[in-house]
Amino acid sequence: MHRLPTEIFLYLITEVLTAGIVERPRSHHDTHLGRLVNYYIVCKRWKEIIETTPSFWTTINLLDPPALSALAVTRSANLPLTVIALPGGTSLPQRWPEFKNLMLKNSKSWRSAEIAIPWSAELDDVLGADLPVLESLTLRTRSPYLSQVSTAQKVFQMVPRRLVRLALHGIAIPWTLQFFRHLKFLSLTGLHAFSPTCDELLGVLKECSGLVELELDLEEPTEETQTRQDPGPPFTLPQLTSVSLFLYPSFLVKLFETISAPSLQTFSALLDFEEAWETLIPSVVETTRGLFSNVIRTEHRSKMSILDNNNWKWECEPITAADSGRNFGIQTQWRLTPLEAAEAFFIPNDKNPHSPESIEIVIVTKYDLELSDFLQKLDKVPRVHSFSISHYDVDPLFTYMANPTTTDDWGFPELQDLILHDCGYNAMELVNMLSARYGVEGSDGSQNSQAERELPPSLEWLSILHAPGEAEKGILSQAEEIVGPSRFELNEDLELSE
Repeated sequence: MHRLPTEIFLYLITEVLTAGIVERPRSHHDTHLGRLVNYYIVCKRWKEIIETTPSFWTTINLLDPPALSALAVTRSANLPLTVIALPGGTSLPQRWPEFKNLMLKNSKSWRSAEIAIPWSAELDDVLGADLPVLESLTLRTRSPYLSQVSTAQKVFQMVPRRLVRLALHGIAIPWTLQFFRHLKFLSLTGLHAFSPTCDELLGVLKECSGLVELELDLEEPTEETQTRQDPGPPFTLPQLTSVSLFLYPSFLVKLFETISAPSLQTFSALLDFEEAWETLIPSVVETTRGLFSNVIRTEHRSKMSILDNNNWKWECEPITAADSGRNFGIQTQWRLTPLEAAEAFFIPNDKNPHSPESIEIVIVTKYDLELSDFLQKLDKVPRVHSFSISHYDVDPLFTYMANPTTTDDWGFPELQDLILHDCGYNAMELVNMLSARYGVEGSDGSQNSQAERELPPSLEWLSILHAPGEAEKGILSQAEEIVGPSRFELNEDLELSE
């Protein structure tokens, strides 16, 4: 290493520093400068090269000793700086005033800044700083805060023409400012009562014509967001590819009735249907599907998961390899039962004309759900290819799959994968269901006449994770024989969940 050409040495040190980045350092030893010092003291040659290379000294961190931070700024030779102040806890360290003065004194060199401090008023100095070359800014505070910087004054003394990434958590600013127009990434979270109205947010997004990623956590509705108003003329965000939302449902509907996003790749929304869900859910479904109109008109798979705390989640992604990685989903809280969710998202109707090519249903926790009623609702749902269930007595499932449904077809006629986790069942009922579906002679429990009814396709996978004690292995071996050893899994070693 001591004889390496200088350019190779510089490359190696740069790679090592980059590869060893600690996302949330807890001490000076984990910071960029802390790790740089380890190489700085190896030998005289390394020391000379490092201290005369300005690019090594362009990151300062509140966790570093003030003298080292000041030395780094000097040695950076006016190159763009990365500023990090993430102290954690509920108080600022003693070195904060000195670090704050240092970073504000050199604000014209900031390229990137990530500042998270508990005392929100301290951030006004940052918002009023001169930041002409700033490209990325993340500001976080513990409690929602409305900036005291006068709305008549520009939040930045010189509007950053290079600012492409802005994340504000708990910090509200005048939403009519002009610096939004160059953003590629925008995150507004934790604003609560200081959240922008839907119209203000639309005004911001209309300025962000080149926006690529959007993250919003504006869960507390105002009167305006609860009342459907004319959202104004629609506009397009042609480069928007990723959206993550925690919004009141009517806010989401109004937002995306106005915005067109033809390049959208991923969309996730956590919604709280506390009020008027009967009228809002059709609008949310229609709006969300509209965002992915060029996906849902092609082959796609859908997944519905029944989660704990009365939550459920719906996801969708295309099947074709050309669109791999493109997916969208909605997760809701409260007030919408699995029966209503299944009807809203999977059963073809005027608002849902494009049924998915493949549906996966996952029940991951015990829910106040009558399984027989839920299965009957799924009679009208085509193409259920995968069904996974945990912590239920699944004998009603076996009865459903072995007999005609209200549509006079097999229960889950196209099922490919069946996964049972920590479920109670009668092993003989499982064998009878498989015998009926596979046309095994002498099977009981089926009302299907093999002479009149075409058998459904064979299962591609049957997995039983934890079999109850009364489930005899001899009976389950019959199930394995029917399905085939390569398509059957039995694991009795899993611990029974509480």
